[in-house]
Amino acid sequence: MIVNEFSYSPLDINQFDELFSNNISREALSLLGQSATEGNLDSIDILFNLALRSDDIGNQSEKILFDLFSGETKGKKGIDKVIQQASLNLYYTAIKAKEKNNIDMEKLYSPSGLLYMAGSAMPSKIQRQEASDLFTSVFSSQSSDEQFDESDVWCSNRMINTDELYAAIKNMHNDDVSINFPISLSHAVDNINSLSEQLAEMMTTPHFLDKTELFPINTGEHWVLFGLYKDKSDGNIKGFVFNSTIELREDVKEKFNSAADLAGVYSEKNLTFINANMQENVPNGCGVFVAVLAGCLSTQPQLDPLDVLMNFIKEFNGWPAYDQAIFNIESRRQMYAYCIPVRWNNIERPVVYSTEPPSKRSYHGASSRPQDPHIKMQDESPLGQIVVEISDYIDAGHNLILQDGFAPYHERLLQTAKDMMHLGDAFNEYVKSGAQLKQGDSKYHYFDNSIEELFDELNEIYSCDPSLTQEQQNRLRHDIRPLINLSRALWMALEDFSAQSETDHRKLSG
Repeated sequence: MIVNEFSYSPLDINQFDELFSNNISREALSLLGQSATEGNLDSIDILFNLALRSDDIGNQSEKILFDLFSGETKGKKGIDKVIQQASLNLYYTAIKAKEKNNIDMEKLYSPSGLLYMAGSAMPSKIQRQEASDLFTSVFSSQSSDEQFDESDVWCSNRMINTDELYAAIKNMHNDDVSINFPISLSHAVDNINSLSEQLAEMMTTPHFLDKTELFPINTGEHWVLFGLYKDKSDGNIKGFVFNSTIELREDVKEKFNSAADLAGVYSEKNLTFINANMQENVPNGCGVFVAVLAGCLSTQPQLDPLDVLMNFIKEFNGWPAYDQAIFNIESRRQMYAYCIPVRWNNIERPVVYSTEPPSKRSYHGASSRPQDPHIKMQDESPLGQIVVEISDYIDAGHNLILQDGFAPYHERLLQTAKDMMHLGDAFNEYVKSGAQLKQGDSKYHYFDNSIEELFDELNEIYSCDPSLTQEQQNRLRHDIRPLINLSRALWMALEDFSAQSETDHRKLSG
């Protein structure tokens, strides 16, 4: 899928064996995350396989990859592009699998981190739009400027949507800062000041302005951040309007003045309009700046809000144009992590990356395989690891056949595993021979078609006889799943080797 040179996994053999079970240790996942951050392509491949799972481990693996893709986790230079391409390759596999009713690819058929990463790399405008529609179907907007029209969720020059913005900021509440739902400054029909209406209602509560209040406001074609707070030095109520472009229109400023006056900002000098003019390299990025600065204010409540805003503006304006453009891309991606209707914010045990230097970690190639008589010694390559795991499955499969009522199914599984073993051995020998394997080659088509036949057979067995009880079906599917993972790993190894062959061919031709 993405490997253009084979590199060792950071896992020892016991941790590697865990990957084909339901019990993956926290240490193993943490090692994979740290290794992926450093650019280990095998670890990225493994995380993509795990990310397809719908359980806690799958969700954490997906988030590790998304955080690297979005820049939330700083990794090796270019890691986002590697993950983009890997996601796209996986998406194409999912499209093929969907035709066969394969349920293991569900995350790529619905809004998810995997689909978002894949969509960002789709070359087809039609495909991007179809994927984008899955994310945007439930979004609401405050103005016509928020509509997607011909753009999609990956456009880096569109106005952020109301729901996107609120999803990104709604969890920034704390004991010192309150985040309000984004609203329009005026009603569309009668031009009544919506902000004044909301403040009038809030002022009836006994705890109004016990904490800083932040309001993302849509002025009709532009997001700004309005804030109210009590000055710690003199106790006066003060306010600000952060605007990432040039000065606002006078009628817009008047509405803010009116709302601030209603809230107790009685002196014009206590309402500060900040016109930052920061969008040259962040086109239509007003919503991006509102979200980022809401985050800055919520994490630095001990500072005067105006100091926080001005410090950010000074720092940002000191960046070169390239860094500002990267900020635009990464911030939009990071915001979208909160729009994905899945589990990430509810993960019970977040991954903590190991801070131990790589030289002190136990790498796969540095450990010896247990001398169990039924296990073949591996050749240390990722493909060799796959072949060893298939062999292990075959040995264990003889015991499966003894289970009452499952013999016919397990006999088919065992035969499929043996076919997979022969194919894996043949492919491994081909790789060791030093020969190239480009996608147009007949040998590539042989391996590709053979793996697809294995998928078909496994999916047919996975469908199960409807006469089986639900418990029996679950038991059978539990036995099938390791082979599905191994067949997918074989296909990924084929794509990896083919991609490397194409790269080598281009280098020689050049």
